[in-house]
Amino acid sequence: MNERTNPKAPLVAPAAYSKRDAFRAIVEAIAGANPITGALARIYQTTHPSKAARQQAAWFDAVTARVNEHARQLDRQDDMLAPTVMLDGLPEQLVTFMIRDCPNGLADRRYEIEDLQGELLDTDPRAIEGAAYDLQALGLVRVETPIGDWRVVLVQAAYAALDPLVIGWSPTADAIDLARLMLANDTGDAAELHAGTNWPMRRFNPAFQLLVPLFPEGRQRDFWHPEYELVGVAVAEEDRANLRRLLSEAEKWQ
Repeated sequence: MNERTNPKAPLVAPAAYSKRDAFRAIVEAIAGANPITGALARIYQTTHPSKAARQQAAWFDAVTARVNEHARQLDRQDDMLAPTVMLDGLPEQLVTFMIRDCPNGLADRRYEIEDLQGELLDTDPRAIEGAAYDLQALGLVRVETPIGDWRVVLVQAAYAALDPLVIGWSPTADAIDLARLMLANDTGDAAELHAGTNWPMRRFNPAFQLLVPLFPEGRQRDFWHPEYELVGVAVAEEDRANLRRLLSEAEKWQ
């Protein structure tokens, strides 16, 4: 008899799945250190709950149901195992257009209502504004309202969250490849790394931005460049150690 039909069955705590969760830890470690990409960690945790987290949630819910004898709690198990953020309708159309329209992965293209009306099925300004605020609540865009103006712009977190679905490549997986390239070529220069990947700029920049928080601000070469957010990072010995640790954790996940 299963847990649902046998209330006296023993409760078994779920085991940890360290290998399955290793890459999640990498993503969260990279993103959590930086307020710009911190939203990525929150979105990733919400939309990609790990197997260990799902089983722990189910186990704790079962304990609560057993103690309180609330049978209806058991009927909600499936819904609670994998909470997701669902995008559909106008918000989905809006963020999909912005992801595809972005030329460089720098989250620097700003759209006004008039720019979007020709690209979306619903051209009502209030509906577009509402969709943008829905996306902002999810940490995917930023709405700017300077005096007498309104515009919306992607944030860096949107690339890692949505590129795998919309474009077909993964900035988080690409960040691991860039870490290998940094160590192999002993460089943090953005142009050199970009040339070594043969990726379009749109693919390179989101992956590179995920690695930047691993480096102290003093080693981030924050000079203006038309193609990159930073011209590069200075890679010290402690940074190489962090990159090696990152790759080690990635190998466990793979």
